[in-house]
Amino acid sequence: SRLRERRADFILYQVLDLSTDELQAVLQAYTMRLGYLEGYVGSEGEKACDPCDEVATCRMQLKVVMRRVRGMQRLLRHFKGHPEFSADLSGYLQDVVEHLDEAYEDAAQLVEKCTAIIEAQRRAADQRDQKVHQRTADRLNKTLFVLTVGTFIFAPMQFLAAVYGMNFVNEAGEPTIPELLWKKGYLFFWLATIGYLVLMLIFTTWWYYRIHRRSAEDARAEEGRRDSCIV
Repeated sequence: SRLRERRADFILYQVLDLSTDELQAVLQAYTMRLGYLEGYVGSEGEKACDPCDEVATCRMQLKVVMRRVRGMQRLLRHFKGHPEFSADLSGYLQDVVEHLDEAYEDAAQLVEKCTAIIEAQRRAADQRDQKVHQRTADRLNKTLFVLTVGTFIFAPMQFLAAVYGMNFVNEAGEPTIPELLWKKGYLFFWLATIGYLVLMLIFTTWWYYRIHRRSAEDARAEEGRRDSCIV
């Protein structure tokens, strides 16, 4: 075989060449795995997945690969100028050096990609948390709005009920509040109360939709400003 016909330096070249080829296969596997994990960035629902832990592990392992590649590059630089190596191996060693340079650049790009995936996932997580806080704040604001409207509507009715519910009488035992002596005073009270409720419900509905429409317009304007900043 060629290994038996050549010197020992050719065996060393074959070992380095096979190691470089295996290194390319390893980097290809990392590329495919990171591409798969990148699809889960910002995912929600049933496909929700946090790839940060695995991506961080991949980044650490790729940095180890880069250190190993640098070691192999130093080894090749040492062997290229060694007098014990035959001159016809220079072309072979140069091919291995080029492959190692490509592997080092690929590993560096994958490390940068890992960092980008982690940062994108963290931004997506921050956005999800912000949406949750926003929904909680909106729910709280709606609850406070309902309580405020209820107080606003029923406070005058409670005041009227308290006024006309007082039992002040004169010496003859008759109520001192003139409206209590009206023949149809009770009917008038309920007509006024129902009319007041109808007016307040109409006003409250108009007020709610006005606030909701203004909030939607502000949200669209903010989204437009954000898009313009991105462009």
